[in-house]
Amino acid sequence: MANNLALVAATKSGDVAQVAHLLSQGIKVDYKEIGEDASPLGHAALAGHLEVCKLLLEAGANVLEVDDCYFTPLHNAMSKNHEDIVQLLLQPSADAISDGTTILHWMAAAEASVEQLQRVLDAGCDPTIKDDEDRLAWEWAAEAADDDNDCDNAVLLREATQKLTAAKSVGEHNKPQ
Repeated sequence: MANNLALVAATKSGDVAQVAHLLSQGIKVDYKEIGEDASPLGHAALAGHLEVCKLLLEAGANVLEVDDCYFTPLHNAMSKNHEDIVQLLLQPSADAISDGTTILHWMAAAEASVEQLQRVLDAGCDPTIKDDEDRLAWEWAAEAADDDNDCDNAVLLREATQKLTAAKSVGEHNKPQ
């Protein structure tokens, strides 16, 4: 347990050597304290520690691990304008799926900006993927909506879902029999 706490502290402070040492000892890369608001990758992304983020990814850190506010490491990096970390995390986050849940679901729940959601869509994240309760990301956004910006999120994601669904349908019809 002490080493797990040391990993959290080292990721927050950006201590690359300590993070590497602890990971070499087999420390759980996604360890979170009870009530902790982020994983080690989430802390490193929020603080802008690029080299620590790289080490954690190499050790198998989960890019979809969320904090208590549903922020993923990518969303943390975006919220602080850590562009180098956004570039590092964008594609792995866009490609990741956990129990049907994508980065779009989590960003919708965390009320990400339309620009942030669009960036993830542009990276190729599939808005047609349903979570384990058969809900799409736009439905998460609609559920979280409490102002016009959040409604814009639901509209953006719903339109992206409809566009991709239509494109897939056309693709199916054009396949040779």
